[in-house]
Amino acid sequence: MTKRRRTSRQSKRARRIKDSDRTKKQPAGFGKSGPRDKRKDAPKAPEKAGHVRKPGKIEKVITGPLFLPVVLLLAAVLRVAHVLALRSTPWFNHLNLDCRAYDEWAQRIAGGDWLGTKIFYQDPLYPYFLSILYSLFDRNLLLVRLIQVAFGVGTCWLTALLGRRLFGPVLGNIAGLLAAILTTSVFYDAQIEKTFLSVFLIALFLVLALKRSMYARFLAGVTLGLAILTRANLLIFVPLGFLVLLFERLPVREGDKQTARSRESGFLNSQSFRHAALFLGGCAIILGPVTLRNHHVAGEWVLTTSQLGQNLYLGNNPRSTTGSYRSPPSVRPDPRYEQEDFHNTAEKLLGRPLKASEVSDYWLGQAWKHIRSEPVFAIRVFFRKFMVFWNDYEVPDNNNIYLLARYTWVLRLPMITFGWIMPLALLGAVVAFRKQREVRILVGFVASYCLSVIAFFVFSRYRVQVVPILVVFAVNGGAWIVDQVREARWKRAAYGGLLLVATGLFCFQNLEGVDRTRSMAISLNNLASLHLRLGNTERAIEVYREAVDTSPEAVVGAMRILGDLYLRQDKFKEAERYMLQVVEIKPSSVKGWTALARLYERMLSVDTGDPEIYYKLGVAHLSAGQIKEARQVKDEAESQGMPLPDEFVEKLNRAGANKGSR
Repeated sequence: MTKRRRTSRQSKRARRIKDSDRTKKQPAGFGKSGPRDKRKDAPKAPEKAGHVRKPGKIEKVITGPLFLPVVLLLAAVLRVAHVLALRSTPWFNHLNLDCRAYDEWAQRIAGGDWLGTKIFYQDPLYPYFLSILYSLFDRNLLLVRLIQVAFGVGTCWLTALLGRRLFGPVLGNIAGLLAAILTTSVFYDAQIEKTFLSVFLIALFLVLALKRSMYARFLAGVTLGLAILTRANLLIFVPLGFLVLLFERLPVREGDKQTARSRESGFLNSQSFRHAALFLGGCAIILGPVTLRNHHVAGEWVLTTSQLGQNLYLGNNPRSTTGSYRSPPSVRPDPRYEQEDFHNTAEKLLGRPLKASEVSDYWLGQAWKHIRSEPVFAIRVFFRKFMVFWNDYEVPDNNNIYLLARYTWVLRLPMITFGWIMPLALLGAVVAFRKQREVRILVGFVASYCLSVIAFFVFSRYRVQVVPILVVFAVNGGAWIVDQVREARWKRAAYGGLLLVATGLFCFQNLEGVDRTRSMAISLNNLASLHLRLGNTERAIEVYREAVDTSPEAVVGAMRILGDLYLRQDKFKEAERYMLQVVEIKPSSVKGWTALARLYERMLSVDTGDPEIYYKLGVAHLSAGQIKEARQVKDEAESQGMPLPDEFVEKLNRAGANKGSR
């Protein structure tokens, strides 16, 4: 009898779980009903996560068969127009920094070097993707960009699907529209680098992961594995995703043997375990061959890339105060040299040869050493990185979106930016958080991703991966506000408005740690260097001067180059002006004083009539530590009846005596 009652109770619990799952699957308006609606005191109509009312004309248009195709067409038109506008700029065919490194890597792969000889340092998926296009169509960067535009349009479609999954077809289609007209997305879809691909893969992963079929969960694992090969910090979602799926409550198949406790809680549910295992298997299918390849070429078990320690140190070192990239003095800030410089510096400091994994471990240890020795400094920088991550300002890396807007009219259109999405996204997440498990999962994804970025350093292209989720949350937040106003719930609308204002102020604040003029000066300097490489000397000089006028301290090298360029043209006054600026900012710069000495020697050879030319030349040599040359200048000046000041002679004698004593 007791056994029959226990079996009856277990059957009732299993039926309740199935009924609950069926309830979750039934769409209602913009939202879905959740388990909280099963309370005894709940109203007959279940509480919804989104806005619910009888569809009007606008809603019918938005959910009509033409709306989403028109949105995707708009996304394609904006991106293609941006690509075509870029064709007249020097960036189109002449790449720099990461874009150049990926392009050169892809050309090597297309040339037959598929396996490589070293452990991957940068994420490898994009250069292999690029190499396939180069093999099929040669190096046609216009075609590459147009194919990337197709992926960008696909991201807009996936964003709409994600929104429809969470909040229904109206808000889902509007989310697709916002994704289509987001300035940052238009910008990155045309860049020859991996950002567009990582955003697409993350959006696809989320759409697949929220489906409750084993096939979809397996494909979600495969997609996440591919996404990890575009952004290594996504590795944290392998264990996190496994745990989420393991604890997921799924319908129990008849005949599955498990305890009543496991049927009710979902823990160790055989169905959940199958889903989690398939997800993990999908990840392993992609990441396993990469790990084996690294071991084959270098004899080390490295999962994907060997730059964990280097990246952690770049964002956590005594010079890193802004929350963005800051390399040590011995490392050139160029991906073509970064790996080699980090490796050589570590070997020099340790005094022995190092493997790639040992180099990463060394810089990992240096980063933790800095954090432990300066905890207050580290916490302050960590919080600054958090603010930079959520700020409307797009921290530039390879190309500056604000500089590029001068050359492409599409980026000057009044489209939406990150700072306008974030406040609505926070509101949309808050109002749906308790009612939908899927919303809680996506909030956890965004929070985890944010932490995985700010642990290192922040660029705009490192945070854009969360935009599809934020866009979906934002349309729900906007619909909620409209709903409160329409139904005259003024108190709730006021609270929502306060949250929007507070978040907006946070996102649009002018951060002290982010020097926008410095970033623009560096971007102008890079553009001028590109013009110089292409032989456009006059245009290079013009852009270099603008860079110096914008922020001279940020582009000291530009002033030295300007001095050299003017020296070649025998424009001595202009050359002297910029070379003097170099030594004013960096008084101990040997290169700066040597360049000045070279200028004054040239002026002396053409007899410019400067009465102080010998004195200037002597000071330049002396400041550069060139004692012998300074004495020769002193002797020549005396032979010409133009003796140098006694003060200079005394400095020269002291410098000579100090050098002799050493």
